Amino acid sequence: MHSLRTISRNAAPYRHLFASSQPATAGKMIGEETGTIDCGQWNCSKKAELQLTRDTIRVHKSTGKYMCSACEASGNWEELLEKTSSLHVPVIQSTWSSAKSISLSNQAAVKKLRKNCVIELLSEESLAKYEIRLASVKGRDWLAMPWHSTDGKSIEKLLLQCKTASSSFPNLSERVKPFGWHTVQDSDKTIIITASEIDAVAVHESTGLPAMCLSPRLAQSPLDYLSKSKKLVLWLDGKSRSKLDRILDLESIDVRLVRSNTEAPLEALNKGRDLNDIINSASSARHEKILDFRQLRDAVYHEIAHPDQVAGIPWQRFPSLTKILKGHRRGELTVFTGPTGSGKTTFMSEYSLDLCTQGVKTLWGSFEVRNTRLIKMMISQFSGLNLEKNAKAFNYWADRFEKLGLYFMSFHGAQTIYDVINTMSHAADVFDIQHVVIDNLQFMMSTDLRHDRFHFQDVTIAEFRKFATLKNVHVTLVIHPRKENDDVDLRLASIFGSAKATQEADNVLILQAPKLSTGTKQIQVMKNRFSGTLGKMGLQFNPDSLSMCGYTAREIESEPPIPAKKKIATGKKTAGVGLSSFATRMKDSAADSAKRVIRSLK
Repeated sequence: MHSLRTISRNAAPYRHLFASSQPATAGKMIGEETGTIDCGQWNCSKKAELQLTRDTIRVHKSTGKYMCSACEASGNWEELLEKTSSLHVPVIQSTWSSAKSISLSNQAAVKKLRKNCVIELLSEESLAKYEIRLASVKGRDWLAMPWHSTDGKSIEKLLLQCKTASSSFPNLSERVKPFGWHTVQDSDKTIIITASEIDAVAVHESTGLPAMCLSPRLAQSPLDYLSKSKKLVLWLDGKSRSKLDRILDLESIDVRLVRSNTEAPLEALNKGRDLNDIINSASSARHEKILDFRQLRDAVYHEIAHPDQVAGIPWQRFPSLTKILKGHRRGELTVFTGPTGSGKTTFMSEYSLDLCTQGVKTLWGSFEVRNTRLIKMMISQFSGLNLEKNAKAFNYWADRFEKLGLYFMSFHGAQTIYDVINTMSHAADVFDIQHVVIDNLQFMMSTDLRHDRFHFQDVTIAEFRKFATLKNVHVTLVIHPRKENDDVDLRLASIFGSAKATQEADNVLILQAPKLSTGTKQIQVMKNRFSGTLGKMGLQFNPDSLSMCGYTAREIESEPPIPAKKKIATGKKTAGVGLSSFATRMKDSAADSAKRVIRSLK
């Protein structure tokens, strides 16, 4: 059995198990950092061969790794505990049985021990309530503090304290209940958790509140002892704060934490401080911005089990864009740019209209194009008709268009970012807006000339990023590019103030518009944070419907529509780069519908 001696709580984790008088012996673990344990129950394979009466186990005082000096069996501290877990049980029971209650002990010895341990302010009643006794071991008086087994029928660990030092007789498995667990009643709503046994007594002495100390290797969940309380106050030192993760599992309990620079309870009591004030000033141990995996587990599983739902809403008019971006998702920020006059607003109109027809409520902020002109373009894209040539069909399509969850800001021209964000917030709260289109960012950058233009753009983009995240709304920002040569494609660096814009964005789309007459406009995805897939999508502009995917119903007055399945059977390819199969199908269905409407109106 290892010898007992006083140690400092700041010593190495396993240093208190070894007598300083024992010299280091030869072997793989030589040096001042190792010590020996004599273990009569160690099953050494060479014990008989070497005619040993006892086995000597060397243990590193800092790491706990052990090695038998005879057979050289080795392992970690946990393995040694399992093999020698019953060594201290007889010693614990005999020491505890011989210990006396404070009131029945020699009062001169008690007075000396109180002074040495600086516990003069702790009453006999409080010490008795926590079952603290006076024990004599090797001619010295100690405070004996018991730790009960999980079934409450025996003492599994005994802490001995003399002066400001302590040692313990542990059953090395330490399957114990918290120290002071029996002082907590079902009616107690507030419980204090301390770093040491004597600190728990000090808290109870000063405040009357129940206080406990948790074992570093608590076998059972704290929920078994704390679930009926409403509030926990943790008064722990730096080392003991490792217990926090287990305590914070108790989501139904208000967990409070005493500031780390506060004295220990016993020290604070001896200094005359009001422990109630310290406890009442404890702040919440949880933080609303810090999560652990358990809080995110269900969301992670949902993404794994339902990838299509997580990908978002697919574009029906632009299936090639869906293949790249996978879908339109709430809470993201998309940056869209393209040359001046290339059709950014026209594309963005149909891009958002496609989503809106699928139930994505959309708020438009068009600061460059007036709302009447924007809606005129959108309703043409919606119907697939040139309504200037089919004015009699306007009311029919306007009635259908009116049912869309589509809203427009009344701003026009330069606006402040805060007015715009305030309007967006109201729309998100009241109308449950899912998508906001801002066309374009530069109209919010000319309202304050006192600041650097690039700095002001960074602040503006940060505000939109914050809004998208907090309100769970997808924000699409149209940003003008820098001046570039006409014969080269735009790049990420072409976006005005590109560093902040492209960094904050989840998606970056560029409308490439070659100047050559043979060139075809394309949407190039330059950033895709969701899946990482990049690529291009071809566009085909129809001047009648103003559609960028070729969607039109203009054939209705010249010839009947050809059924979509017959076109597929003939194998005839669709003309035009990037013309989607959706455009072909919708051309037929819209033509048939619009033809009936126009005939009825003539």
